[in-house]
Amino acid sequence: MGWNSNEDLICILEEGTMAAYSINGLLKYSRPVSREVREHRVLDCKFFHTMEGSGGFAVMTNCYQFFVVADTCRPRDEIRVKKVADLPSMTVRPNCWNVLTPQCNILVSVEEKLYILDQYEAIPQSVLTSKKDPSVYWAEIAVSVDGKAVALVDKGGYLWGGTSDFKTCETEMDLQSTAKVLAMEWGAKDFFVLVMEKLIFVKGFGKHWCKYPGKLGCCLQPEVDGLRLVSNTTSEFIHRVTSQSLAVLRIGSMEPGALLNDAFKEYEGDESHKADEYIRFIKDKLPDAILQCIKAAGEEFEPALQQSLLRSARFGKGFLGPEISSEVVNEFVEMCHHLRVLNSVRMEKIGVPITLRQYYRLSTGVLTDRLINRELYPVALEICNYLRVPNVDGEVKILRQWAIKKVKDKTIQDKTAAEIIIHRLKNTNVIVPFAEIARCAKEEGRKELASLLLDHEVHAREQVPLLMEMRKADLALDKAIESGDPQL
Repeated sequence: MGWNSNEDLICILEEGTMAAYSINGLLKYSRPVSREVREHRVLDCKFFHTMEGSGGFAVMTNCYQFFVVADTCRPRDEIRVKKVADLPSMTVRPNCWNVLTPQCNILVSVEEKLYILDQYEAIPQSVLTSKKDPSVYWAEIAVSVDGKAVALVDKGGYLWGGTSDFKTCETEMDLQSTAKVLAMEWGAKDFFVLVMEKLIFVKGFGKHWCKYPGKLGCCLQPEVDGLRLVSNTTSEFIHRVTSQSLAVLRIGSMEPGALLNDAFKEYEGDESHKADEYIRFIKDKLPDAILQCIKAAGEEFEPALQQSLLRSARFGKGFLGPEISSEVVNEFVEMCHHLRVLNSVRMEKIGVPITLRQYYRLSTGVLTDRLINRELYPVALEICNYLRVPNVDGEVKILRQWAIKKVKDKTIQDKTAAEIIIHRLKNTNVIVPFAEIARCAKEEGRKELASLLLDHEVHAREQVPLLMEMRKADLALDKAIESGDPQL
């Protein structure tokens, strides 16, 4: 199982069928992956995502052939399946394999050999390693989200990390453990995580590493800026601490942001003379100090710490007076807006714990789409109104999707559904296209509901064609005459 960027759950069955479900569990479609996959059946499957936002999966069949679907967000009939080159030997099962993005090639280890399979050939790879014995039986492969870095681990606990062309080794280490690696994934571009039965091991480039106690039922999900670790009881996010957070919050830091934060704490503690000393010390770097505090606040998940850092920034703004730049003001206001949105969607009852960098990458439009998928229409509407999103991309889109959801709910009678929809949409300050909702009702076989909704469409050019499709020619003619448009 795996998710695509539309938040559809894609399930690959052993018989060679792929099924797509909405986030609410409704089956969207089911289809064979390909004729060859159905013939040989699926032995293994891996899902992947790219930096561009698309995502797909690759399958290995029982005869050790590989097939790739690059984009599962496409409609059912537009999904394309690519077969990569065969292995030199088709008699030995691969030890491990993974997908190299964005080309969607396959990186596979067979016994002591490593290959990259593109569409035309199997290319042997040699790993630059300091081991005395160059032949290594790789047990697990992980590829970074951008496809530029690879991590390998063998059965003896030897760990290698470097570029995906295997020309540069960034880190290698002997774990001195023969414990089986249950999962291995990259977090962002410069560290990866291994999960063993009793240990979670985090390895960065160079000699840096750290470890945590193991968790039951632990699985890893790579993100663009870190790694999500989900166990039976917790959901945690592992990421590298940003330079802004280090500058402001590291113990003993003499960065301008750290001194401004200390000055505000002294001011709150009635030690205003000490606060004045700190401010004098960083007077020339005050704008940089304010920006450091603002950016550090954006990286924090705890609202109390966010507020503390933003108060420090506001405290520093007071010393700039009329000389304050528009960059500082805009950054402060935008960060307050973004953090208020993020804190609201991170609440447990909503459950979208994204980071600030993920939010920037997604955009407000994609975030509201995901809230609509979860049927959290009031939250999506509140966010769009708060951020002053244009009506077409905000309130109109949300109300239209809400109305379409009501149309598809067959438990509500046509007249009742029409009354609910019309009452809600008429009590807004925006014009919602009733014709689109009526067309959806027609496609659902609810012609009476479609007719009732069409009566409230303000644009005759949208009304008349749909009435003609519904074989209501007399009513269509009346609407055309009322419009005064001879073309209609």
